[in-house]
Amino acid sequence: MKMVVTKVGRQAIVNAGQTGTNAVTISHIGVGEGKYTPSESQTALTEEIKRLPIIEGGGTGDGAIHVAMQDADAQAYTVYEVGIFLADGTLFAVCSQTEPVVQKTKATELLLALDVTFADVDVKSIQFGDVSFDNAAATTANAGVVQLATDDEAKAGTDSQKALTPAAMTAVTATTERRGLIALITTGEVVEGTDDQKAVTSAALKAAVDARAASLAEALRGVSADKFITPSVLRQVTATNGRLGLVELATEEEAVRGIDETHVLTPATAAALFARLINDWVAGKGGE
Repeated sequence: MKMVVTKVGRQAIVNAGQTGTNAVTISHIGVGEGKYTPSESQTALTEEIKRLPIIEGGGTGDGAIHVAMQDADAQAYTVYEVGIFLADGTLFAVCSQTEPVVQKTKATELLLALDVTFADVDVKSIQFGDVSFDNAAATTANAGVVQLATDDEAKAGTDSQKALTPAAMTAVTATTERRGLIALITTGEVVEGTDDQKAVTSAALKAAVDARAASLAEALRGVSADKFITPSVLRQVTATNGRLGLVELATEEEAVRGIDETHVLTPATAAALFARLINDWVAGKGGE
């Protein structure tokens, strides 16, 4: 529902010399049954049903105002046109549509609230008539009026009376000193290891770790300086005549047999082998 500021309404708020503004007072809201395209030249509703004093009103910021009326009479009607009236009876703004704005029955009470934004009207110069309706503050238990938190208030996280907008919430980013929102890092960014503003998921961390794990071929070549070797790969990097690698120690019996080309002797095993060979040699000499 779009409100159109009338010429007489604009004339009432902007002085003739275009050098300043004259304060005006919004005092009533009128409703009617007229269905048409509203015009700036209007000075009245086409089929006005009634006009009632506003029960609440005020500026809401960013060129917007909020006004409301209440009708407790036992009268039934359908509203298609709405007008905002100044204290002197001037039609300040009007709207109309072919679909009902609201329908009232005899048994119901009508509460009509309007939130209107004016692109080219200084709403700071608008005053409001007698306001008798008081919206209670919102709580965790009851609906009501709430003030929006600024970005700084959202970041501070100490105000329990104000509400966050999606825009303010996105400003609450996580830091080393504050809880907040944080973006997830990609696997490539984890591998690169230079981003200190994003969070690592277990999946991204695993993928990055897997990408840094050397394959058996890479481990055997032994030239990569930016990868690590897992125990399962390390176990396969065995020593040969032309390659450094892991070896398994021979037992004393394997040393004595002397047929294993993959196991090696420790000094202790070698000493035991030599002692055994000498003993065998001596025993053989004694039998001659």
